Amino acid sequence: MDDLALQEAHRISLRLSVELEKRGFLSVPVPSEPYDSWDPETMTGKGLLSLRHAGYLAGLGAIGRNGLLCNARFGNLIKLGAVITEAELDQDPIVVRFYVPIRATPA
Repeated sequence: MDDLALQEAHRISLRLSVELEKRGFLSVPVPSEPYDSWDPETMTGKGLLSLRHAGYLAGLGAIGRNGLLCNARFGNLIKLGAVITEAELDQDPIVVRFYVPIRATPA
């Protein structure tokens, strides 16, 4: 893992998980890398939890035609981390947006 932003996402997830455990809640950080499994044929990795889909449902962006989570500010340069916990947290509403795909047209 040589990506500074990805390292920071992992660090934040780990610190949050440790803090929740200090408060008595079982918690585990969920990294976006390394992958749980890798398919060399399709060159795709799969994790235990799809953070891009979780990010989409949290309203962080849309899944682009390239399969990546994208938003207007960062494009697809988004690094995610997550924490699974037994702590009861206030829930934000799930955000589902529909985007019309844009296709390149010849000039």
